[in-house]
Amino acid sequence: MTKLRPITLSATLLVALALTGCSDPEWVSVYDNCISTMTTQSEEIKASSGDNAMAKSMGNMALSLGMAACETIKTTCEDDPDSKGCRAMVDSYSREQK
Repeated sequence: MTKLRPITLSATLLVALALTGCSDPEWVSVYDNCISTMTTQSEEIKASSGDNAMAKSMGNMALSLGMAACETIKTTCEDDPDSKGCRAMVDSYSREQK
């Protein structure tokens, strides 16, 4: 019977965790959406620019800036998810997506 107790305890903890609704903070989905948007736009720019070197260069520059913005969200919010900076970026990104 003692062998069953650790298994029962583990199962109970897993069920408790599942019921508490452990989920990622809001900033994680904002970051993921940001990266996804930048990737999609990058593919669209590459497809539409053809052999135009200048268009590709501008598209790559815009992608770099966009990815830097996504990484700023991640870095700021990982450090302090409750900070005013994190909240402002999440709110701003959420408004832009509406």
